[in-house]
Amino acid sequence: MPYLIEQNNLGLKASSQRIEKSSKLTGSAIDIDKTQIYYGLDQNNIAPNNLPLNVWGISQSIQFPTVYGAQQKVMQGKTKLVTDQYALDKRMVTKEVSKSYYEIVYWQQMFQNYTYLDSLYSSFEYAASRKFEQGESNYLEKLTAETKKKEVSLKLNQIKESIEKSTVQLNQWLQSDTIFSVDEVEFERITLTPLNIQNHPALIYYKDAMELSAQQVALEKQKLLPDLHASIFRGINNGTGVQSYSGFQVGLAVPIWFGSHKSKIAAAKIDTNILEYESDNYKAQLDSRYNALQSDLRQFEEGLNYYETTGNKLAEETLLHAMMAFQNGEINFLQYIQLLDNAKSIETNYLSTLFQYNMTVLEVNYLMN
Repeated sequence: MPYLIEQNNLGLKASSQRIEKSSKLTGSAIDIDKTQIYYGLDQNNIAPNNLPLNVWGISQSIQFPTVYGAQQKVMQGKTKLVTDQYALDKRMVTKEVSKSYYEIVYWQQMFQNYTYLDSLYSSFEYAASRKFEQGESNYLEKLTAETKKKEVSLKLNQIKESIEKSTVQLNQWLQSDTIFSVDEVEFERITLTPLNIQNHPALIYYKDAMELSAQQVALEKQKLLPDLHASIFRGINNGTGVQSYSGFQVGLAVPIWFGSHKSKIAAAKIDTNILEYESDNYKAQLDSRYNALQSDLRQFEEGLNYYETTGNKLAEETLLHAMMAFQNGEINFLQYIQLLDNAKSIETNYLSTLFQYNMTVLEVNYLMN
């Protein structure tokens, strides 16, 4: 299933493309300005033959060499950040797929239980009608059997709709060319994965974001260094005694107005502080959320342990002895129905508790604030 998620989910494909795009942009870190090729004619630039020179030249400006290294680090930091975002996106999609999958497994188990009840109450309804027609039972017993049959049939149809809905949700996330269905499997507890704060993808994202912010501060400081400029040229005219005159020019472009750069540096430093506060807040929220979910799990686990140690046996014995007592005439039909409902309620409550437990485990395993 993880393969299907990565290969087919369009949201993850888009997130993956952002990584590729950012990686390609890393090559733009060395963004040297266009080379200038120029021609000039100046009447003040007179050759010995008393004619002005036609000057052809080539000129190039570059930023201070260390600036390009700083820009490359910033680009690499941005690529790392979109890679972290992909990990977060994948975590979210995997969580939603898992929830939909286990919802289907739960409803399939509920469907099995209510299918058994539907078959049982169908038999009771038929038997109650025959007994009433023969004068062997009262109208209340017949009405109760019909009501219970309709209730179970209605619940069975609702469960079918729930299975269909969960299947649609599953395929919404898988986005495969074919409809993915879930075979009936044993409904069991999901393994709980302990929270690893240090390696949580969201906190890794914040860590890399702070590193990127520091790299942007370093880049803005590098931009305070002077730009380098060099040009070579050649002058000539069409007069008598023509000669060629060559030359070169080098220089620096020194920043005089520092206000803009200082503001950018100060803003980048504030960004780092903001990210640090957000990271600490996210970590605190994770801890709080994790502890709250652990409390929920303990409650659900208490219910599961009761069923697995006591409830299951109690439900089985109730069904067995109720049937024997009904067949032996020790209890009437209404009493038997009540005992049957009690026994099946234990089973359905167990399934509901197990479902809530598994959904909570998924929240812990894929915990995000």
